[in-house]
Amino acid sequence: MTLVRRTKIGLAVCIASVFVALALWLTPPLTRFAELSAQQAAAPARVSLFESADDAARVSAIRVDCYPRLGPEGCRYTDDPTVISDALAAFESTSFDRWDGRAGQLLLEELFPPEPMSGGYSAGVAFLDEDGNELAVVSEGGSSVPGGFLCVRRNDCVYLVEGTAMTEGDCLDSMISDACADDGLRPEWYEDADEPLDQLTWLLEDEWRARRGLSVSEA
Repeated sequence: MTLVRRTKIGLAVCIASVFVALALWLTPPLTRFAELSAQQAAAPARVSLFESADDAARVSAIRVDCYPRLGPEGCRYTDDPTVISDALAAFESTSFDRWDGRAGQLLLEELFPPEPMSGGYSAGVAFLDEDGNELAVVSEGGSSVPGGFLCVRRNDCVYLVEGTAMTEGDCLDSMISDACADDGLRPEWYEDADEPLDQLTWLLEDEWRARRGLSVSEA
């Protein structure tokens, strides 16, 4: 066997090995991609904020989330009826369209995992029943969601708010700003000072649960 022929055979084997390795690497994520794509295609194209028409009447409290503006805890709670009414007015009639790019985004993240990084921004509002259970959650930021969009999730599908979301975004920003302002009333410089809870609209989770008579274990 000549050197040229041996070289050609060796090159062919190497190329075949590369294709086999590539196929083994791609098969699992592509299979999951196909499954998720089919699942999304079968899901509703549009959803509303609440999964049940009766859920809006059950809203008894609101949790607002924001990292990093709300510190390590990342969230505050309120029972204030005016805040609840304003938030429902801003979000209840909002429609959300299915984001069909989610499957492709997850495929890219699996094939090429992003580098771990600190920082970032995430925000959201959760509508809660009297026991603190989530009836609906609207999020901004986070992984596998287009930046700058408000969204809700239904199982493994992501739905993005229609239009510019100016009203919804302004409402969320206002609640976060008010929660930050309430934090400024806390006497952090003196640990034994009584918290002015009667002056606060937005409470830490433990404060809110204590006011409602809920234990942390019920979260």
